[in-house]
Amino acid sequence: MAEGLAVRQQELVAIDGIELEVYTAPPGDGDVTVCTAHPCFAEAAEGGILSDPFRGIAQVVTVSPRGLGSSSPGNASLSQLVVDLEAVRRSLGIDEWVFAGPSAGGAVGLLYALQFPHSLQGLILSVTTSSWPSVLDDPLSVFSPRYPEWQDALLAESCRLEVTSSPHWLRIRDGLWAFVDQSGPRVIDQSDEVSEPWRAWWREAVHFDVRDRLNDIRVPTLLLGGEQDPVVPVSNMLMLHERIRNSELVIFEQQGHTPMLDAPVDYQREVRRFLRKF
Repeated sequence: MAEGLAVRQQELVAIDGIELEVYTAPPGDGDVTVCTAHPCFAEAAEGGILSDPFRGIAQVVTVSPRGLGSSSPGNASLSQLVVDLEAVRRSLGIDEWVFAGPSAGGAVGLLYALQFPHSLQGLILSVTTSSWPSVLDDPLSVFSPRYPEWQDALLAESCRLEVTSSPHWLRIRDGLWAFVDQSGPRVIDQSDEVSEPWRAWWREAVHFDVRDRLNDIRVPTLLLGGEQDPVVPVSNMLMLHERIRNSELVIFEQQGHTPMLDAPVDYQREVRRFLRKF
């Protein structure tokens, strides 16, 4: 656990016949509550990348999706995860909160703001996009089949990467996987094994695109990006800023996909400044 941070309290919150693992950190400087979640992982009891940037600044509620942590079994779609988060808010008796989501968690935040705008005071979206298909088509992203470093490996496996009507994951070589569907290779993932939560996320992410709905988001929004981001090119953050009317954008010039870890002082300074509005 990060030095000086108070211990979080764990509870299982019952909603719609299931239970979700929820960690709550004590209030910080103000009266704001920040909810944070990611569709593919649950944090440890000690905290981590989702909650630590906000602890000591606000009360932080971290929710483990279905099938992760101590939550009930199952896989939740993005839309179901948003509904689950809203049910947790009501169960905890919180009138409004700020949702914070990094990377894939940003997709959760965008859907939350579109579906339950009156439950949100604001949004904090980091290193994310409103269109994962556009990221996966961008040769600047390491997840893209167009990324230059993957071309030799893909060419060598071209026979096995033919278009298929049955989406599946294919090991290209040790530590490198491709998700293949009717459009051909869609995602490249660097890992020894692609876990089921990530497989479920990518099956949905290849279709996730809310660019045309961003003008409907009216809650105050803080956008935090890394200029050197190799996962979600920074152009995605610029586009979010252009289309979300009540947004402000901070780009960390020397940072990549994890500015909350690599530049925590600068990151928390921007978060603290933003949350003082509420």
